[in-house]
Amino acid sequence: LQRADGGTLGEDIAAADRAAQAAPADPRFPLHAAWQLLWDRADVAAARPYLERVLGAASILPNHTILFLLYLRRTDEALARARRWAEEEPSGRSWYWLSEVHRQRGELVEGLAAARRGASLPDGLLNLRLLLDAEALEEGDLLLTSRPVGRVKWLGSRGRVREAASIVNRNRPAPGGDRYLELAFHVGMAHVYTPLEDPAVTFRELHRMLETGSVAFICEGWALASMGDLDRAELMVFNFVGDSHGVCAGMTRAITRWKRGDVPGALAILARYPIGTSDFYRGEILAEQGRDAEAIEAWRAYRPRRGLNFFEGFLDSYNFPRSLFLEARSLARLGRTEEARVVLGRFLRLWERADSGLPLLARAKALQAELARGGAQVEARR
Repeated sequence: LQRADGGTLGEDIAAADRAAQAAPADPRFPLHAAWQLLWDRADVAAARPYLERVLGAASILPNHTILFLLYLRRTDEALARARRWAEEEPSGRSWYWLSEVHRQRGELVEGLAAARRGASLPDGLLNLRLLLDAEALEEGDLLLTSRPVGRVKWLGSRGRVREAASIVNRNRPAPGGDRYLELAFHVGMAHVYTPLEDPAVTFRELHRMLETGSVAFICEGWALASMGDLDRAELMVFNFVGDSHGVCAGMTRAITRWKRGDVPGALAILARYPIGTSDFYRGEILAEQGRDAEAIEAWRAYRPRRGLNFFEGFLDSYNFPRSLFLEARSLARLGRTEEARVVLGRFLRLWERADSGLPLLARAKALQAELARGGAQVEARR
């Protein structure tokens, strides 16, 4: 479990192991180890022995139990546990988790029913990923008018960058105030601006994060790598003082290796992170190699699995719509023109009110024109 660079996560796990040996009946210590490994690295293989020790413990929160079962892909057990929780303690949280299990199982009708019931409760939570997967766009727009939490991410998924940025700007902290709030503001702005595909804008926000005195910016390196700014992305990973094998660092490293021509190295890194985002980038790599049928399957695996790990949320609002465009493009290349039109239609409905100057929207409209001409083979556009 020790990191190659001798950082603090390995020491943390070792301390949990020692505590567990001293108190073998106490589930808190293996729970801590499992949680840290999944949160930081999405390292299911390393977390598995700890998970097996805690899954039956009565003291484990039900949402943690469900999350752990989903990581282990034991979805039948996750569904049974979520149903029992919703029956025994009906709340916005319990119904949210039931809807999420259904979403990851591809049961969107059942998921929507659970999500609507949970959203109707006083403590209701919205499952935005489910609303996107089920194309319940008008319903999501309506629900989020009165619930600001999640609205920025929702708008980001719909390509409405200016509107999302205005919301974040309204909550900008006063100059000279809390540095953590200032950092959070610039992190939020960096995420909002990702669909611009402009590394200079992302780097500007990153520089302002540094001015707050923080070095917690590794996920912005991931964004820079996705935009092709490989040199600065690699420098950020190299100089990062946190866990260099965490999800954001790993995704940054995988993308830079791929774009520098080391496809086997990139795929090997992605294989260490069994989460939906790995499938997303695996699809991009396969499509670039002309393996479009495999790429399509990767993107279809990504969409229901995304969101298991917290750090996936940093680029998910942009990767989700991109997955639809990329799948449509690969379908067109394979001559599956009608399927391509259907999938591209999903993207265009999602971005029907998107800002007009976004590069992804321009590529999608170019593909739409190509499909309208009936072309079966479509050139790759990035």
